Amino acid sequence: MSGPSQIEDVPGGSELVGWFGAVPSFHDAEVLSFDLERDKASKLVIYGFRMTSEIDEQGYYVLDRKFIATFELDGIDKLELEGFSSQNILGTLSVAIRPAGAGFDLELDAIYGLAGRVGCKRLHVSFAPQ
Repeated sequence: MSGPSQIEDVPGGSELVGWFGAVPSFHDAEVLSFDLERDKASKLVIYGFRMTSEIDEQGYYVLDRKFIATFELDGIDKLELEGFSSQNILGTLSVAIRPAGAGFDLELDAIYGLAGRVGCKRLHVSFAPQ
């Protein structure tokens, strides 16, 4: 997938981008679950955050804008996944909108664990601040 993520153009995506303050890269985000369903929407659930430049008392970067994002994928028509593990850390997650409204493509680039591509006819993003 080339180009920047189009997550803000996905239903529900602009709300996440507005709250987060930018398009999240999902760098170091963790895939909590990926439930695949044949007859209803599948759900990809991710814990994300923003890493600030501040350092805490223990010497770690301070994290803020913590959230749980749920991607509801309906009509999956492409599925290439590998590496699911007990912990699944993303390098990036990007979303592309197919031409002529033909659906969406998600790409999960892993640091560790789950990686791959998923294509679907319909996609909705929701989130809950943590």
